[in-house]
Amino acid sequence: MNYFVNDKLLRLYSIIITAIIIPSIIHGQVTVPGAPVYTDINAYGDRIAIAGRDGAPFINTYSNIEGSPYFIVHYCPATLKLNKGKEYKNILTKVNLFTQEIFVIDSANTEIIAKEGLVTKISLFDTSGKKMKFYQFSTGYPAIDKNTSYTYYQVLSDGELQLLKFTTKEITEEKNVQSGEISKKFITREEYYTFCNGEIKKFKKDKDGLLEMMRDQKGKIQDYLKDKKINFRNISELTNLFNYYNSITGKKPY
Repeated sequence: MNYFVNDKLLRLYSIIITAIIIPSIIHGQVTVPGAPVYTDINAYGDRIAIAGRDGAPFINTYSNIEGSPYFIVHYCPATLKLNKGKEYKNILTKVNLFTQEIFVIDSANTEIIAKEGLVTKISLFDTSGKKMKFYQFSTGYPAIDKNTSYTYYQVLSDGELQLLKFTTKEITEEKNVQSGEISKKFITREEYYTFCNGEIKKFKKDKDGLLEMMRDQKGKIQDYLKDKKINFRNISELTNLFNYYNSITGKKPY
């Protein structure tokens, strides 16, 4: 009788291992040391401590490179929207502009990387300064240049006509003539795009091009330009112009 009970328990344990443990191993793929990829975000919650399981700081894999690959070097609380429509709030998040990856802190205080294509929209709140700063990132745009549908763009202005900023970090090397030592550092490259009616275009900062894009509101835009006398090389002033245009078209942003 005891052998029968033990045999049933053995089979039960086998089922549990097959149903729970093995899928977890299959779904997790290691892309960098200590950072498994998860296909869903169902265990994330509010986190305030940024440390590993043993309480030690995370290892900086870019320690030999000057600068940072991240949009903001520290973790910020964010609202993440997933590709199936689910939304999660207060997730500690970092955007890696070098790898185009999203780093988050899971419920076990472990730094992990979201699977490519999982996170489609990010609302990032930087509360480190005296005044909170808000940033929006979105993916899913048509491929253009070397960018794919998984590329993250910062949404500067949202609505009928989106103004997008693509920022990437690249590594440059410099050799010391005297010592022969090679130093590495991150440099930032920025490009701007517009998105409207399913089409993404490289943004040219000129008046004629803007009036053509905003031709359905041409009269109001011309009045705005006369009143504000904006500098077409100033992205902040151009963002305000896009915000004005989107405000009079009536389409709900983001």
